Amino acid sequence: MSQSDPNNPYAAPQGGQYPSYPQGGGQPPQGQPYGQPGHPAPNQPYGQPYPGGNAMPPQMPGMLKAARVLLFVFGGLGIVGGFFTAIGGSALSNADVQEAFEDQGLAVDESMAGILIAVGVVGLLVSVAQIVIAAKFGKGGPGVRIAGIVSAVVMAAVGIFYFPLGIVWIIVGILIVVFLAVKDSAAWFAGPRH
Repeated sequence: MSQSDPNNPYAAPQGGQYPSYPQGGGQPPQGQPYGQPGHPAPNQPYGQPYPGGNAMPPQMPGMLKAARVLLFVFGGLGIVGGFFTAIGGSALSNADVQEAFEDQGLAVDESMAGILIAVGVVGLLVSVAQIVIAAKFGKGGPGVRIAGIVSAVVMAAVGIFYFPLGIVWIIVGILIVVFLAVKDSAAWFAGPRH
C-alpha cells in the first residue's frame, strides 16, 4: 500500500480515523479558527466574508424586482403607444383626414390633434424615463426610487386618458408606487451600492 500525501485534502486522515467534533454546535477544535469551512464566524451565517466585510452580496427585494420588470414592460409598451398616438394626432391635423371623419359624422377640430400629439409625446418621454430608471435600480440611490415613484404616478395619470384600456396602466402605476414605497425597497435604495 502506498503512502498518502499529508497535504492532499482528499486523502484519508493518518491512522484511518476521522476526528469527531462535539455535537450541538460547540467550539471548533483548537487550531481551526472561525471562518474556516464548516465553522462560520459569529454573526456571519454564510461563512467567509467577501472583500469589504459583507457576508453575502445584497440582493434586490422581490417586490423591487417586480417593480423593475413592470417598468421595463410598460415602458416598452408606452413607447409603442406614445408613438402611435403622436402619429395619429399629426394625421388628424391633416385637412383630408378631418374631412373623412366629418363625412362619418364625427366632429374633429385642430385642438383634438394637438392634444393627441401632446399626450403621445408625454407618453414617449415617460416611457423612456421608466426604462432608464428601471435600468438604474441595481446601482441607484434614493433619487432613483423617487424618480420611479414619480414616473409611475405620471404613468397612472396618462392611463386616465386611454380609459378604459388605460385602466391597466393605472393599476400597474399604483402597484409600482406601492412596491417602491415599502420598507424593504427604501432600505435597498438607501444602502451602499458597488
